[in-house]
Amino acid sequence: MNHHKVLILGLDGVSWNILLPLIEKGKLPTFKRLMKNGVWGDLESTIPPWTIPAWVSLSTGKNPGKLGFASFFVKQGYSLKPYFMVFSRQVKLWDILSESGKEVLLVNLPDIHIAYRIRGCMIAGFLYSNERQISFPSELIGELNNVIGGYKIDIVDIGEDRKNILHLPMNKQYLANNIEELLEKNFAAFKYVLSSKNWDFAFLVTTATDRANHKYLGKVDLSCFYEKVDYEIGELLNFINCDETTVFIVSDHGFGLCNHRFNLNHYLVMKNFLQIKVRGRSIIIANLANFLRRMGMYDFLKFLINLFLKAGKDKGGEEKLRHLIKIDFQNFQEMVNWFNTKAFACDECGGIYVNLKGREPFGVVNPSDYDKLRSLIIKELGKLRYKGRKLEVKVFKREEVYNNIQTSEYLPDLIILPTDNGIQAINPWIRLDFKNQLFFSMYGGHHRLYGIFLAFGNEIKNSGERLKGVKIYDIAPTVLHIFGLPIPKSMDGRVLKEIFKLGSEPYNKEVSIINYE
Repeated sequence: MNHHKVLILGLDGVSWNILLPLIEKGKLPTFKRLMKNGVWGDLESTIPPWTIPAWVSLSTGKNPGKLGFASFFVKQGYSLKPYFMVFSRQVKLWDILSESGKEVLLVNLPDIHIAYRIRGCMIAGFLYSNERQISFPSELIGELNNVIGGYKIDIVDIGEDRKNILHLPMNKQYLANNIEELLEKNFAAFKYVLSSKNWDFAFLVTTATDRANHKYLGKVDLSCFYEKVDYEIGELLNFINCDETTVFIVSDHGFGLCNHRFNLNHYLVMKNFLQIKVRGRSIIIANLANFLRRMGMYDFLKFLINLFLKAGKDKGGEEKLRHLIKIDFQNFQEMVNWFNTKAFACDECGGIYVNLKGREPFGVVNPSDYDKLRSLIIKELGKLRYKGRKLEVKVFKREEVYNNIQTSEYLPDLIILPTDNGIQAINPWIRLDFKNQLFFSMYGGHHRLYGIFLAFGNEIKNSGERLKGVKIYDIAPTVLHIFGLPIPKSMDGRVLKEIFKLGSEPYNKEVSIINYE
């Protein structure tokens, strides 16, 4: 085991409902071979099943209750901050491996925001917060740019363009020229560091799959794209010594078709759980401006702002208008009459917060009414219909999905799970110009609870068995066990003993637990 290696390949947003039909048609020979010669199954994600917290849970072995956050952003009072600006960096799987003397290679991981010193090298993912600290060592990013002709972290660059991922052109040419290029660059960078650096543990995440599914699932034939994914995986495996490497292919969440988006805060307004102060023409202007901004029409948006400013007589209108074009949760607090608001949402992840006395700045709900209010909201959501069909809405109280909650003020009180037959996706922004429109149509795909898990290698069963009960928290403790390291007691996941061959070292070895933190 001293020379054994582990490689994790992360395919953001991939699920078996997308892959299996293509495998059955013979389009994905690499996947078919690996499934036959390994073990595979669904990988249950976090609730909500979003990139963050899912990748963080995978790398720490902890559920969002212990992490303290359940989305990209953390609610503080009535404002939002990126989770990594509120919480200290968690101890990750690779930190433990590095401390134990293992060489690690990390490429494009979404939960690495700033590259830091480690035994090995790392490249931050699309949520990187500092262009000067994208890689460690710092010269690695320049090295990659030279070797592979320009490294590509995502289809969009840092800044405002990130918001336009869901507004990509609906054509195959864009898919081929941009998303497939991202896929190729991610794999090329990974193969370069694998060949040029010493390593015991290597981890790549490509977001190309997530981007393709969000925009094109169900609207554009993705079989050619996934054939390229399959090809890249095959080439990667030819690049490494599979006799000494255990390989995991995983995703942070799955995907399903999305025909509608639920206007959650608008619903809460209609049900008198939420009250808005801003009314009339100003909200329509704001919604128009936000639409232009989301579509990337910045020049026209500036023209629109200047037009309104010139037409207005009130010199103080400039600040007001510039404020209005940013109607999102960052200034949501100024739109809401908090003294008449019982519940609200603040992002697309499906969380609902109770405006609780003693916790929120202007809380109105007594702690004694907390459970009663949550049950009422769940009951009302259960009555939702879309185009005459009753939806199978899944809503969880936070204590039903998060154990050992340690930072309760940051976690939602209720969580709506996106499903095929229920609420498929959520829009949290206030759209009073929608009148009574609770849903609006959309296309493409959206997140689902179950991603993929596939494992193969000399110590993995070659039975082709389809596993059940594998969770995203189980990956980190399983990898540590393969390396013969103890499992931190703080991890929620378990060692997946059922994936190993009878008589193999990880099968025979007893699981060791340690108070690491």
